[in-house]
Amino acid sequence: MMRDTLLVIDEAPLDLAILREIFKQLFHVECFEETRPAIAYCHRNLSNICAVLLGVRLGKKKGGLQVLQQLQTAEETSSLPVILLASNAKEEDVFSAVEKGAADFLIKPVNPITV
Repeated sequence: MMRDTLLVIDEAPLDLAILREIFKQLFHVECFEETRPAIAYCHRNLSNICAVLLGVRLGKKKGGLQVLQQLQTAEETSSLPVILLASNAKEEDVFSAVEKGAADFLIKPVNPITV
């Protein structure tokens, strides 16, 4: 089975729409504004997911980092590449995210050409 699904988790509906538009020709894109349904989807469809785009700010100040930690510590999702999304990224936040297991970091608004 081919991994062709990009899971996007971000609390901003506009960012979700933009990311869906950018990636719809390349992947089956599943977008979630809330973490619980997104993580449940991830566990149910893990064999189809190629990567996760995860907003750093989810619900509270840095809720995305908690989701990253959840995905990294669960054996079944620990090898899933997670790319963090943030609008105000400081250098220390980027380093911290990579140390915590993020595969990469994108700054919002996302530039379609860069992505």
